[in-house]
Amino acid sequence: MKIAFLCGGLEPGKDGVGDYTRRLAKEFQQNNHEVVVISLADRHINKIAVGSQVIDGVEVSTLRIPHSLEKKYQFKEAEKYLKIFDPDWISFQYVPYSFDKRALPINLGKKLKKLRPFAKWSIMFHEIWQGESIESTIKDKIIGYFQKRITLGIISKLKPVFISTTNEYYKKCFSNLGIQTDKIPVFSNIPAGSSSPGKIFMQLPKSVLDNKANYVIASFFGGFHAYTELGQQLNQVAKTIEDKLGKKLMVTHIGKADKVKEVLDNITKTTNIETAVLGEWDEYDVADYLSTIDLGLSTYPKILYEKSGSIAALLINGCPVILFKESFEQDNRQITELKEWSENFDFKKFFDQDKSFSALYGAKEAFEKYLKNFNQ
Repeated sequence: MKIAFLCGGLEPGKDGVGDYTRRLAKEFQQNNHEVVVISLADRHINKIAVGSQVIDGVEVSTLRIPHSLEKKYQFKEAEKYLKIFDPDWISFQYVPYSFDKRALPINLGKKLKKLRPFAKWSIMFHEIWQGESIESTIKDKIIGYFQKRITLGIISKLKPVFISTTNEYYKKCFSNLGIQTDKIPVFSNIPAGSSSPGKIFMQLPKSVLDNKANYVIASFFGGFHAYTELGQQLNQVAKTIEDKLGKKLMVTHIGKADKVKEVLDNITKTTNIETAVLGEWDEYDVADYLSTIDLGLSTYPKILYEKSGSIAALLINGCPVILFKESFEQDNRQITELKEWSENFDFKKFFDQDKSFSALYGAKEAFEKYLKNFNQ
């Protein structure tokens, strides 16, 4: 089978959906399918690049088209490439902000249809329109109205054989419009680590390294949403750890995020929790670090956790995750490896649980769901 995957950008480690798409394409290539990944609006290059990218030792063919290229030429380049490749399927991995800074990519459906007028399409909606939650402002609802119209326009133009999205909440939003979707949760955007201390771990304070048995080392990874109550919430978790496990909490952050150091420094001042901002590293170093620590932390709401590659990365590396952002809609699912900080749960049991849950967060299950749909 020949499959072309389309997304916005493909700069490794800089575009979450690009990382997802490349890793998904690798799974298909390893299973004897012919693939190419095309980035239609790549913000990290300034000229067209035909080549390949290597992931876990597997080379995947790529075409990268710069966002800065004049719009009438962006899709022409992809059209020429697809005419030669002649795919059986085109899988469009959609995030509106990839194509327009306001997330309003007008006429995108029409432009995509011209790429291969008679192709079989599938669409994965990694994001949907704004304005659906109870927290939405009037501005969110107005923007969301137009985003929804664009979404429906893309579906109408492409007439996809199947549509998927990452989580139950988005699935419900589509269902309210009479559109059936499959749920395919996002898998980890990095590999599983080696479970041995690596370069990043050795950056921790000497006092922690010399007394690791006395600490629970926890980490945020990637995107980070700071808000007033976070310090109080972390302090409550720290007290629970001290009470139930007799250990201290050490909080780290790894990856790129604005103002993280300022936020964590302030938390240290107000709570005495030790913190460290570790910065950006190679994905294999990150994987080794996450597989060595004890606990994952996230400011994602539970209702949307399945769209987060960062949470999946923590889980594939055996870190049970505590979520600090309250869900805007109630979510009563019981997930052993994932808890909201405000939940009443047995912390010791949560902390000591078997780590076999990690097998659920790799690319294999997603590959099998896509393949089943492609084979219909």
